[in-house]
Amino acid sequence: MAVRPSLKRERAAWAEELLLVGVDEAGRGPLAGPVVAAAVVFPALCSAVRGLRDSKILPARVRLRLARRIRQRALCFAIGAASSREIDRLNIRVATALAMHRAIARLVSRGPLAAAATPHRILIDGLPLPEIGFEHEALVDGDARCQSIAAAAILAGSLRTAAADSIDMPRVRSSHAYIRAMIDEAARRSPSFRRLVEAIEATDGIVYVEDGTCGHSVRACLTLSISSAAQYRILRVLVDVRQPDWDVMASIGHELQHTVEVLANASIKTIEAIYMFYAREAPTTGESFETEAAIRAGNAVRNEVGSFARRKWK
Repeated sequence: MAVRPSLKRERAAWAEELLLVGVDEAGRGPLAGPVVAAAVVFPALCSAVRGLRDSKILPARVRLRLARRIRQRALCFAIGAASSREIDRLNIRVATALAMHRAIARLVSRGPLAAAATPHRILIDGLPLPEIGFEHEALVDGDARCQSIAAAAILAGSLRTAAADSIDMPRVRSSHAYIRAMIDEAARRSPSFRRLVEAIEATDGIVYVEDGTCGHSVRACLTLSISSAAQYRILRVLVDVRQPDWDVMASIGHELQHTVEVLANASIKTIEAIYMFYAREAPTTGESFETEAAIRAGNAVRNEVGSFARRKWK
């Protein structure tokens, strides 16, 4: 008979006037794709989530149903991820710790745990991971023994499964062959561009870069839409491909810096909110935001990629 996750650890924490943060990941075993982590907190003195089990023994449809129930019952939760590129560069252990760090950091930086007066204890599944960067305890087979960890495993696994089409693809993408080539070339040649892409991969955002003009001789501009099905914020960058290659890459880098700034603010969910964020009056057409950080990013990309012959990718 399968062991059911209990509230034993949560009740021990509540008795000490602490909240328990359960943390687990999904994707550490598969050979491809990102690793996704979730951090979950249930309110003190709550009852057990009905039907919650170790996610590894549940079919996908049950995990998705439980994920909805957990989101309704949890006091707060957060998701973090490490991309396949980060896994290749860091190794899976460190990338797993990075995903957990991102989930925990988001959880404690906003919502009920953001207040210094809200003490908490972090409990992760498996063995201790000092690379997480937060003081924590570990519980072997935690997803089978602890409700909060089991809930985190369900959220991480269901998001990775339900959003597989989005999460396994590049988070900066394009349907335009030439622009895809420019993105790949910039990522290969420019460390600054790679840092921007990796920063986006650590958020809930997806950026589509497409050919288009923004008016007023603007080389690139930013818009935003919401994908409610996958819980992603989708940013769209228009770039004028009539520029030289290095200027196209620099223009994309300029706007990616803005996407990083926007995606770091979870409250920005409309194009009007973007303009308020940048203290601008929203126009009827796209507009490039000339912040110093974006100008530096565009210049850094331009300097790092250098000039090279335009290739016939269109």
